[in-house]
Amino acid sequence: MEAGSEFSSEMEPMDPQRAKWLREALESMTVDLASEMRKRIVTIIQNISSSDFDGVMEDTASALDDLIDFTEDMNLADIFLKIGGLELLKALFNLPTNVFSAQTGMLLSNIVQNHEEAQKVAINEGFLEISMQLLLKERDPTNMSGLLSGISSLVRSCAFSQKHFIQKKGFESLFVVLETTCQPNEQNKYERFNEKTSFFIFCLCQELFDEQLGHPNTPKNTALKPLRRKRICAIPKSGVLSLVWITLS
Repeated sequence: MEAGSEFSSEMEPMDPQRAKWLREALESMTVDLASEMRKRIVTIIQNISSSDFDGVMEDTASALDDLIDFTEDMNLADIFLKIGGLELLKALFNLPTNVFSAQTGMLLSNIVQNHEEAQKVAINEGFLEISMQLLLKERDPTNMSGLLSGISSLVRSCAFSQKHFIQKKGFESLFVVLETTCQPNEQNKYERFNEKTSFFIFCLCQELFDEQLGHPNTPKNTALKPLRRKRICAIPKSGVLSLVWITLS
């Protein structure tokens, strides 16, 4: 544009050849990233079954961090499940050690967050039960926060997952954990975890209330039915779970 010329708000149509080039470049980038994810998946599966598990631990952790970064993108998160990601998650959840528990939970969180089909697949694979079992046994705050991230993303905004969470006594399990982490002598150690757990319970209760009351912006589901006439709600306050008991009727 020459100096002094009037600015035009009208945009010229993109040249078809340039549009084709951009489309192919984006497709190539996606393919390349999918290939990189596949390499990380293969590396991790090989490493966790290696006889020299400790020797490749750093390499495994690095590959997991890469996958977590990749799957921040929803499109890549969807691709992840189609290139062996499901088998990788199974292998990670079944490890006899908790060394990668935090990363496993965070990876699961990326894969299922706001993705109803992925949430259903993960529920049917038993990832919710495994995550809750690991959380009940875990005492490391970082691992606990990672596992909780996976549980939260797996359950929230999905009627199928919420119903399953309630049937498997998910609320009760979280309260069992909080009985330990909210002890006066443990609050500093678990402050961040307690805040996240309180917020998760609060948000989930809010979702269930909205569904029960027929909130116009919330999909209708039957997840709340098993909770009728039970008293359960939570409000985060200074890192400690403060319970507000109300009757759902």
